[in-house]
Amino acid sequence: MSSRKKTIRPLLSILLVFGVVAFSLLRYHFILIDSKVRILKKATLNWQYTFVDARGTNRYKLVLNPVLAKAGLKDLFHKEDKTIDK
Repeated sequence: MSSRKKTIRPLLSILLVFGVVAFSLLRYHFILIDSKVRILKKATLNWQYTFVDARGTNRYKLVLNPVLAKAGLKDLFHKEDKTIDK
């Protein structure tokens, strides 16, 4: 029985790590802006727009996306503009 426990523990820890990664992919948008990755909390749990490449993209085009707008992308851009101005 003890050898069975030794093989089950690593499997359970791998499943736990996989579950945490999968949950974070459902919960957050990962947006690549210029050379930085911004993390934005999603409005709902879904797979839509989990990874967004916004390099060279017009900001208005991104803000008009209803999924990203609902998550608060506009506020993220305002925060970024304020840090650049300082």
